Amino acid sequence: MDLGLNLAHLPLLLNHFPTVGTIVATGLFVLALLKKSDDMKRASLAALFTLAIVALPAYMTGYSAQAAIKGRPDISTAMIDSHQVAALVALIVLEITGAVAWFGLWQYRRHARPRAWVMPATLVLSILSVALMARAANIGGGVVHEEARAAQEFTPPAFEPDMLKSA
Repeated sequence: MDLGLNLAHLPLLLNHFPTVGTIVATGLFVLALLKKSDDMKRASLAALFTLAIVALPAYMTGYSAQAAIKGRPDISTAMIDSHQVAALVALIVLEITGAVAWFGLWQYRRHARPRAWVMPATLVLSILSVALMARAANIGGGVVHEEARAAQEFTPPAFEPDMLKSA
């Protein structure tokens, strides 16, 4: 049974997990901190660690997508390069977030409580991961979706007082 998928489709399937998952896991982590629930903290730390692992193949499969679309006249090489750099930065920060989350899980298991710096560091890193993943996803969407690319290239006109007179 041929589903019509090739290696270029793999990143499209995988890249949503780190992007959406990081948003969900960070939201769960914030809720866990607000509720002071150790069970929810452990669950969100585990989710962040898992997302860091899933992000690796998502990033690596991007090369097959790049090879499949590079050279098309409607695709900007500069946008591909910009997306690749943004994805790498997001990946690095998410990997650091995953490592800190793993350390927190290890601390929970070993000492029943993580070190004092683990939770604030995880919070800052996970929020930064969300922002960087969203940025990489936005740039990536603009690579092949003309409507997204047009929105990224739009710059609003400078405000001029005469604009109010015609209203």
